Amino acid sequence: MIMTKKNIFISLCGFIIITLIAYKKRYVIKDTITKIEWKIGKSLSLYLQKPDFEITTEDFLPALNFTEPMRARFFNINGRQQLFVLEREGHLNLINPEHTKYSTILDLKSKVNASYFKGVLDFNVIEKAKNHFVIYVLYSRQIKKKNHLILSSFSFHAFSEPISIKTEKILIDIPCNHHQGGTLEFGKDGYLYISIGDGQDRDPQYQAQNLKLLHGKILRIDIKNEGSKGYTIPKDNPFFANKLGYREEIFAYGFRNPFRFSIDSESNKLLVGDVGQDNFEEIDIVQNGGNYGWPMMEGNANFNKKTRSANLQKPIFTYKHGMEGYSIIGGQIYRGHHIDVLKGKYIYADYIRGAIWAIDLTNPLAPTNQLIGQNMGNISSFNVDNANELYFCDLTGGKIKKIVGIKTITKIKHSKLRF
Repeated sequence: MIMTKKNIFISLCGFIIITLIAYKKRYVIKDTITKIEWKIGKSLSLYLQKPDFEITTEDFLPALNFTEPMRARFFNINGRQQLFVLEREGHLNLINPEHTKYSTILDLKSKVNASYFKGVLDFNVIEKAKNHFVIYVLYSRQIKKKNHLILSSFSFHAFSEPISIKTEKILIDIPCNHHQGGTLEFGKDGYLYISIGDGQDRDPQYQAQNLKLLHGKILRIDIKNEGSKGYTIPKDNPFFANKLGYREEIFAYGFRNPFRFSIDSESNKLLVGDVGQDNFEEIDIVQNGGNYGWPMMEGNANFNKKTRSANLQKPIFTYKHGMEGYSIIGGQIYRGHHIDVLKGKYIYADYIRGAIWAIDLTNPLAPTNQLIGQNMGNISSFNVDNANELYFCDLTGGKIKKIVGIKTITKIKHSKLRF
């Protein structure tokens, strides 16, 4: 056969197509194997691991169903506690006082890239002046075929009418394909804290360690003093006014996917659940300027053969992939008054396993961890009301659940810690 230019072209196209199909199948096979591992791990855990004591929950909004609720937040608006529920595809809903219906006050569906674990990740509300409110939203958006993580603000004066998307002001825009992070919290200092993932699978380019990038970081910005960007930099941020090109927004770094974090109302500690890669999930207490190791470390184990920094902050707790789970959801320290056995403990979950734990951090060098609930759904976030009672969102179940008590208390056996 004489290889003409046409034949060469056809052969090359065929090779490329076959390669692409094989590449795609490889990821389909890998994804299938991963899901089988998740199912086996969950089944084994249900059979072999029994709760130390078991919490009871109730459907807080029995009349309402949501499409993939990411976050439920309570705010005091004009002297009244009001509940907002954020759906992954782009709807922010205000629940009426009777909890029987809701209205969509912000619709971002036309802007949001909601494919494969993307979407609207979190929101928060602040009253900047009398009857002048601003909602901050962190969401995924496709721009020129690439996914970007967007932090935007939307201004409004009353909740009686939908918020116009024309009021959007983009504050931060980060190209981010994977592991986006996704929490917005105001600290006692009045600053807005934001968690951002490493942006790529396994972080081969060390973006989480690159201080010139925002990937793999927890940021802190001052939104009360807007400046030209819509925010300014707190002067005690670790890289404020540096001359090396480091991003001044950075508060801490070295995270893979710090999807959920909280700031404790009493101790002011910032606790983050950092979702792991191959083997470990971890909980960190975050300090100003701290380096939390990714991708050199996963949990307390070496992950990458490159030289590791000598000044890494270690996690306070880790658990290994398998029966314990595969994807940590950072939670809250319980400061409520109805469940004495949970007081002062950090309540967190695993998304894949659907389990909830309570960890006692009284001695951070030797924390004790207790399994307190199983088959709780696919938990996407925890939050508290004005009385500090604890709620969580079941993403796939479409429900907002409240932790209301305990069923039974058995002799407590602390689960084995894995470091």
